Amino acid sequence: MKLALVNVFEDEKHPPMGLVSIATYLKEYMGLKETKIIDATWENVSKGVFKEKFDVIGISSMTAYYDRAVRLAKLIKEKRKDVVVIMGGIHISTLPECLTKDMNIGVAGEGEETALELMKLYEKEGKFDPRKLRRIKGLVFWDKGKLVKTEKRELIKDLDTIPMKDLSFLDRRYFMKRWVSWNEKDGKETLLMTERGCPFSCKFCSTKLFWQRVRFHSLDYVMREIKDRIEKYGIDHFQITDDTFVIDKERLKKLAKLLEKEGLKGKIAFSCQPRANLMDDEMMKILKDLNIRSMNFGFESGSERMLNWLKGGNVTVEDNKKACLLGKKYGIKVYGSFIFGSPGETIEDMKETLGLIKFMYDNGAYKLWHFVMTPFPGTLIWQIAKERGKVSDDMDWTLLRHENYKVPLLLDDTIPLEEFQKVYFRAREICDKNWMGKSGWIEKTLRHDPKRLIRKAVQDPKRALNAVKVIAKKRFGKK
Repeated sequence: MKLALVNVFEDEKHPPMGLVSIATYLKEYMGLKETKIIDATWENVSKGVFKEKFDVIGISSMTAYYDRAVRLAKLIKEKRKDVVVIMGGIHISTLPECLTKDMNIGVAGEGEETALELMKLYEKEGKFDPRKLRRIKGLVFWDKGKLVKTEKRELIKDLDTIPMKDLSFLDRRYFMKRWVSWNEKDGKETLLMTERGCPFSCKFCSTKLFWQRVRFHSLDYVMREIKDRIEKYGIDHFQITDDTFVIDKERLKKLAKLLEKEGLKGKIAFSCQPRANLMDDEMMKILKDLNIRSMNFGFESGSERMLNWLKGGNVTVEDNKKACLLGKKYGIKVYGSFIFGSPGETIEDMKETLGLIKFMYDNGAYKLWHFVMTPFPGTLIWQIAKERGKVSDDMDWTLLRHENYKVPLLLDDTIPLEEFQKVYFRAREICDKNWMGKSGWIEKTLRHDPKRLIRKAVQDPKRALNAVKVIAKKRFGKK
């Protein structure tokens, strides 16, 4: 049996770890060693899926790039109707109704155990009998023209039963030495997940629905993974992708002691995603001890009213300011994102967010950016957008990209688009000036990540031109 897993989104800094986890799981529990990951970061996936005669092709996609998955599935079926196409990822998990006729099966939720049952069935019978698919939890599939949903699959209780990801499934170029901007030095970088889930319920977040409750890997598991990455790939920078890395202080203290015990303290650097309302001096000392070099916050808004609604009432503007100031105090870089165009948000609310962005840059923030409020399936924001007739189960998925300032789907009808865009571009101007205007930024980016820089320029040429103007003005003044 030949299996291919396809990543339709390109990003040199963020490997498709979900696909790696599934490939590793199948290797560990059924001996399937030859799974091929076809990765849009490094190759044309439309050609890659035909390089070998695969029996099953799995495609993973987020909502914003589901159009790519749809086109790829259609292409596969046009050229090879015998291939089984399986769709996975957060989008199909939160909106299973959008499984197209070119996709045989969709996997809803965590994919490891479901993929194992599917591949064992195919290995045994050489096909997927709909009667037997009905016995597998966590599926959506077509049977005689009708969409069938099976029983919801339970979460994996013990995350340590998931084998440590085998990074040999990935292209080695992910582990090249490059400029690590969040630590301002050359290094080898990879992703590290020590937990799944988030205890909070932000109105716009769909990953909460995917991972559901919080579950932890044991620290022994985490340390084994860290040491493996260092020994096999020379990794010295780890991006921790946990939704809320800072929810358990005692666990982090123990992790710091284990790093010290293994002689790794201070030799490897980490970045993480904290939450502003959980930050205090004690937490900052713990993060400093772990050699956390940067923190990436979802600040979202400078309006107390909007922040209270978006984050469920447990984060304040003062919390956001405090988190920024603590980063400056302890010498840990502060990254953060903001959202414009939420339901009920006024221009005055947006201007308050502009004020907070300015405050943070004036108080040491390293890099800030902003998005347009985007409705993702399963969230309250999606429900609101659906009630307004802005989204559907069969829509142009390219509209659901964070940078879609031309068609902000959640912007209230009472706010003129021109006024919204004026504020939005003012935020961009502030952020670009403070980030792209940093000394040496353009030189380092061109030297270490030219492909990424070129791709982003092609995606948004207007912003690229503005960036050139910002850099020129910063370097050479008004002339």
